Amino acid sequence: MDAVEIACVIYFYSRKQRKKNKKRYWIHPLLETRNEFGQFASCFQELKKHQDKFFGYVRMSVSSFEELLTVLYDTIKGQDTKFR
Repeated sequence: MDAVEIACVIYFYSRKQRKKNKKRYWIHPLLETRNEFGQFASCFQELKKHQDKFFGYVRMSVSSFEELLTVLYDTIKGQDTKFR
């Protein structure tokens, strides 16, 4: 093999390796669905699966959030009114 053939083999091998590398994303797929379904509805269940993303979003752990929700539930739940 001459130098040109070796260079071609190395080039194509390195190109193949780059394609195998895990693709990184600019926007997390979890956040891409916000526009379709609304921010809270689409994100909350998925955020619970990703502990680090959940903490970055609400600044507390899932267990702390659940505990806070149980304490405040009666205060923040919707109420039936006679208004429109």
